[in-house]
Amino acid sequence: MEAPWHAAGVQWDLAGAKVLSYAPNLAATRRARAEGFEDALLVSTENVILEGPTFSVGWVVDGVLETPGLELGILDSITRRVVLDMASSLGIPVVQGRWTQGRFEVASEVAAWSTVREVQPVEAIGEHTWQPGPVTRRLGEEFADRIRRGDW
Repeated sequence: MEAPWHAAGVQWDLAGAKVLSYAPNLAATRRARAEGFEDALLVSTENVILEGPTFSVGWVVDGVLETPGLELGILDSITRRVVLDMASSLGIPVVQGRWTQGRFEVASEVAAWSTVREVQPVEAIGEHTWQPGPVTRRLGEEFADRIRRGDW
């Protein structure tokens, strides 16, 4: 869902800060649900993948975990940091950058990360579908273990 309210890499003082109203994000979720989806994925006006209204997103291409970079003005959440740190410690290569939605066409798995969702497989974005994959499963198990241990 196009998110014209999102900084999407344009520099300004509040980019990436968790201080602005979530109203546009929640409206995006309501709209997605009205259209038959579980949630929204926010993209820039140039179709660059950003984040979900209340979650970070990552996907796997050739064994590499890819996720939008912070330079896009996405939220640098604690959960995002923990998941990316876990991936590195588990030997899963991580690349942060800038991709359009076409990148999902070559992804073998996609996941959403948040404190509430933890690490959750994404089964579909639009017409693209995926099965839960080994990277998402491994990160999800490790995240759950860390929560149980209070180690995050």
